[in-house]
Amino acid sequence: MTRKKFLCFIHIERAGGTTLGNLLAREYPGYLSLRPWYCWANEPENVFQPAELRALVRYLPFLRGVGGHTTRAWLDYAGVLGRDVCVFTFLRNPVDRYLSHFNYQRVRAGVPWTLEEFLDEGRFSNYQTKRLAGRFHLDAAKDVLEQKIDLVGIVERFDESLLLLRQAIGEHARPFYYQRRNSLAGPDSVEFDALPTALKDRVQEANDLDLALYDYACKTIYPRQQQAYHGDLARDLETFQLRNLVGRDLSIAALLARPYRRLAKTLIEPVVHARHGRSRPIRW
Repeated sequence: MTRKKFLCFIHIERAGGTTLGNLLAREYPGYLSLRPWYCWANEPENVFQPAELRALVRYLPFLRGVGGHTTRAWLDYAGVLGRDVCVFTFLRNPVDRYLSHFNYQRVRAGVPWTLEEFLDEGRFSNYQTKRLAGRFHLDAAKDVLEQKIDLVGIVERFDESLLLLRQAIGEHARPFYYQRRNSLAGPDSVEFDALPTALKDRVQEANDLDLALYDYACKTIYPRQQQAYHGDLARDLETFQLRNLVGRDLSIAALLARPYRRLAKTLIEPVVHARHGRSRPIRW
């Protein structure tokens, strides 16, 4: 009997990750969304190391997958697990993602940024490129998408991307129904169209690599994934969207897994981090 793939979700901030994480936790009771352990989670040193994954699996033998802001595609998680790992991520239109990140920091996290201050903080620029490559290098990020990631989802094609992800994981029967989580909109949100031209130009300049990476993913990688889909993608998408309107109740397995994940997040994960020199999370 073939062992099921271990799941590794590279969760880029404000790119549909909370919705996807909740979906995965419901469908795979052994899936764990890692805590956002670092303030600057995009820095290459602030990562979830393979040794930490090895320890986590030792404490949680039923662990089926992990995802979070500290997972990285270039790390050898498969090597420490001794099994196949399905690595996936979702990209979002960089301008929309950038302003959503700014709005989240300001409205939800309570950080009193002005947009000018946010733009001046270079660690927020080209966020998707750096998350994938570990540096501001477009070609390196493209190589990661091509060689290290099994499925590249597109937030603007979220439903269709879920069908492609289901195939990449190799379990076609799972319906993957969902409800949107952590969406951010309201009178306090800054919208790109409302910005003066000078600030629009600065936002685009701050995401020049991400814009090129997103364009490459949408025009090169994503169509290839669509073509590789086994079945009638348009028909399956229509069926999925109709059924998703009805929603889906939590399974008994998902309900029983809640205490398991709570224990993992509040006790076991902190112990694992502490034993690898990461004593406590740093928050905004």
